[in-house]
Amino acid sequence: MLDDSAGSLGAKPPPIPPCQMAERWSRGEHLLFWVFAGHASVRLANGEVYPLGAGEGLWVPADTGRSLRTEAESVAIPILIQPGNLTSPLEHVVRFDVPDGWRDWLVQHYVHWFSPVTRRGYTPAEMLEVVSIRGPKRHKRTGLGAPPNPPARVLLPRSPSARLVARALMRNPALDHTVEQWAALVSSSPSTLRRDFINDTGLTFARWRARCRLSRAEDLLAAGHDDIGWVAHNVGFSSRNGFTRAFRAEYQHPPSSVAKTADVPTPLRSPRPAAFGDGLQDLLGDQTTSSTDARLVPATASPPLKFEDESVLLWTYKGTSWARIGDQEFTRSRGDAIWLIAGHPHETRSAENCIDVPIGSLFAPDMPIRAPLRTSFTPSWDAYLLHCSVASYTMLRPDSYDPLHVLKLFDEQLTAQRATVVPMPDDPVARTAATAFLRNLRTSEWPTSTTQKTTLDGVFRRETGMTLAAWQRAARMRIACSLLAEGVKPGSVASRIGYTNLSAFSHAFTRFYGVSPRKFQRGAISSS
Repeated sequence: MLDDSAGSLGAKPPPIPPCQMAERWSRGEHLLFWVFAGHASVRLANGEVYPLGAGEGLWVPADTGRSLRTEAESVAIPILIQPGNLTSPLEHVVRFDVPDGWRDWLVQHYVHWFSPVTRRGYTPAEMLEVVSIRGPKRHKRTGLGAPPNPPARVLLPRSPSARLVARALMRNPALDHTVEQWAALVSSSPSTLRRDFINDTGLTFARWRARCRLSRAEDLLAAGHDDIGWVAHNVGFSSRNGFTRAFRAEYQHPPSSVAKTADVPTPLRSPRPAAFGDGLQDLLGDQTTSSTDARLVPATASPPLKFEDESVLLWTYKGTSWARIGDQEFTRSRGDAIWLIAGHPHETRSAENCIDVPIGSLFAPDMPIRAPLRTSFTPSWDAYLLHCSVASYTMLRPDSYDPLHVLKLFDEQLTAQRATVVPMPDDPVARTAATAFLRNLRTSEWPTSTTQKTTLDGVFRRETGMTLAAWQRAARMRIACSLLAEGVKPGSVASRIGYTNLSAFSHAFTRFYGVSPRKFQRGAISSS
């Protein structure tokens, strides 16, 4: 595995471009959309816009027109669910938070959605759990219908201080601290806190808190709590009449009409009176409840498959996984990426809390790689590689999307990894020649004239301590060592590093290391 200092070429991911997805894509399916990093937005056909930050998501029911956008340096993941896969689908737009401990669980669900990787007992309906983490579910209101202009759910501010205040209020909307008191609790200033709420949510602090209270009230009423006075007190209103006026202004119908059509109530506690002397942790309460604990990522497997004309680049996003490609077996660690080559039978397995993510596919005419080559990416590449996966397997893509990008990305990273096994020259011409050789381990792109060879030979001798031919031989042999240690058969190693037959490779390897490839491999595997 590479570390972040392993050479300049390929060490850092490129910038992530903005992406967009048109309204017409799979409108007949439910959409679960969540932001892994950065910022995104969802625009509905009725003109409503839902801005989302990292860790926030939106459920959009089927047959609701929607278009998606992500900002630069942002990654958001759309997952589509067939209506037939849900027995009780949510029929309203619902905004939700994704706790940190649920992120990997959702990444695995994304992989299940579009790939053959699966697990025992998997069902797409599980994804509704994340939509309903906080508070009671919103139920369909039979006979009432949706209001003509349903208000958006409350948005969480992006700034850390304002976000802490918002989370405390979402947990207990009856809190009536002033802006000055909240600012003191979160080590901010009143003016900064006010500005953060307006900039991040488009609402003043007072308006945001009022919407938060009404949103909680709507959930309580929909869950079956028909005591309007109790609901008003629970969410922080001082009188039933004041609550009724505010609710009617927001939702265009009285709270009693929701209570009449709701389900059997779920027991909920009344809000605890809070004093200004309470610390922020007391106001936020226990943030490690069962609903937000880290979700176990179950073990997965793919059945034995053989794609006749499609090769897939599989990246280990988390943990350790196993693959068999043809007659070769590979154990892969976090960050490793390997090609599942077209025409070769393959199967994969991963243990609990381990995740493999396909990041791109190429069809035979565009795929020059004929062996299961692999390379490694550092954790700093995680967001970029997830962006590559989303762009490859969904229509949330940049304007300049190139299906061959994943091949170029792999090619550059593999070259960068190979450049760590031999000293690289600093001279620009010599370095270009060295990089071209490491890319395919062939000499076809090297200079052919005697003068050019002599010049390069002198540069390599001066800057690497080896002649041109010696540097080329050292590069091949050191790459061969790595492949043999991974369990790749000597015959496959020979073809990968540019030898036309096993005998020539075996002779060159034995001369370089004093031991045959097979003996070296037995020793390397037994010592590991």
